This record gives sequence, structure tokens and C-alpha cells, in this order.
Amino acid sequence: MPQYRFRLENRNILDINDKKYRILDLISEQGGSCLVYKAELVSDIPSETTFVIKEFYPALDEIPINDIQRGTGGELVIAESSAKLFIEHKMRFCNGVANQIAEIYTNPNTPTLGCPEPHANVNGTAYSVLELGKGDVIQKSDISNFSPSDVIQIMLSLCSQIGKFHVRGRLFLDVKPSNIFLFEKEREIKRQIALFDFDTVFEKGKLPESNAEFE
Repeated sequence: MPQYRFRLENRNILDINDKKYRILDLISEQGGSCLVYKAELVSDIPSETTFVIKEFYPALDEIPINDIQRGTGGELVIAESSAKLFIEHKMRFCNGVANQIAEIYTNPNTPTLGCPEPHANVNGTAYSVLELGKGDVIQKSDISNFSPSDVIQIMLSLCSQIGKFHVRGRLFLDVKPSNIFLFEKEREIKRQIALFDFDTVFEKGKLPESNAEFE
């Protein structure tokens, strides 16, 4: 699978669903479908709320890596020879976001503390935004700094959220540190996490034919 992709630079401004977001950092190159960024809302009112923005930017064997370029304005430019495949995969991404909003995040027993906004088609591709609050994405380097108590609390929170997917007949297929947001600890409140991958939840019995997207 091709790995190199041209990310959006830090401080780049994205206009999504009539809101402006400033890119702070690249969180991960998520499987074969997306780049994931940490961002903040551009506003006159200071806020510590963290947003996660998922940009559809596939790195798939079917699409030559040189067929997707980043324009000077941050937009993706797709070669005509790969445009049809790009659109097909983008629709799958957008449908995944829509399904999770409709079937999971609107449930009273929501498995995360945020809800992704409907996808937006801008910059020649699709984006989805999730508002998470105060905290940060877990990095592998953070794990050694957690106390035994922190680890137990994080695992309990993780199991609880995955269990809510299972109760609804769904499987979360991509559990890893870069898909887990750790909320800032306040006083003696137990550590809480949120899962924020938007399109790797599938109904049991309707799993994808290949796991290439999650490698």
C-alpha cells in the first residue's frame, strides 16, 4: 500500500460546514483512507476544546500515489484516470460517517462524548469533524507515563465504549492509541476516553471483504 501523502500544513485554515478550523497537528495516517488532524475552532472567544478532523485521502493500491496531489491552496487534485475510483471510495467514507451519526451517535447510550458533524465536500475531497473537549489523542510514547491506576481506568472506559457498540450489533475494527482521545483529568474524576474513528464500525456479519483499510 502506498504510504506517502501530502498532509495539510499546521496553521492551515479549513472552512467546513460554515465554521473555520485551524490545523494544529497531524495525528495519524489512518489506514488506507484518511489523514487525521488535531484542530481548533477559529473564534474570537478563546477555547480549549479539541477537534479531530478526518480528511479523505486514500492511499490504495488501485490508485497510483502520483494520481493524487496537493494543490497550492491545500486542495486535493485527482488525475482524471483515477477520478472515478476516488469518488467511489469517497462515497463509502461519507456513507460511513452518515451511518454512524444516524445509527450510533444519536443513540441515548452514545459510545462517545462527541458527535461527528455531517461530512463536508470541500478542498476537492470530504471531511468529517468531531468535537471532543479538553484533552489529547493518546500517543504510544504516553503509555509508559501512565500510572497503574490510570491504565486500569482507561481500559475500563475503553471496554465500556466498545461494549456499547457490541450491544448494538456492531464491531469497532480499529482500536489503537491514535484512535483514542483521553480527556483531561479533573480533580479525582476517573480517566475517560472517547473513540473517534468514524468509518471502521461495521455490523456483525457485514464485515469488509479485506482488512487492507485498517493496516
